[in-house]
Amino acid sequence: MKKLLVILAMAVAMMACSKDDDKEILNGNDPIIGTWYLYSLNGVKTNDCMKKSTMSFSKDKSAYGVAYSDESGECLLIETVKGSWKNEGDGEYSTFNDGEKTTNIFSFGAENKTFKYTAEGVEIVWKRK
Repeated sequence: MKKLLVILAMAVAMMACSKDDDKEILNGNDPIIGTWYLYSLNGVKTNDCMKKSTMSFSKDKSAYGVAYSDESGECLLIETVKGSWKNEGDGEYSTFNDGEKTTNIFSFGAENKTFKYTAEGVEIVWKRK
């Protein structure tokens, strides 16, 4: 189950933002830019293995992610994702992976140090590295 949640978190995260961030975007400082690690699922902090799961969003609009799981008792890399991203405005981000477009809304925390979203009933929080 944790493995599925980590993969889901990564797939959906290759997207997202909030209206307050529009000013940042106009200044060329999109809040999504940076590297993020998986912090919690449904309010439960992730373990050290799952925290190795990261998403990176670059200024050149490229995105890269890795997912780790320890369901087998050993911390293993279970997926890598490469793609691109686009800020659609009004808190919506789209990601493009293998020719597929996905759009989501992310909510950024104080000082843009975290962002969260809900996917298939799971609240997923990422924290800036």
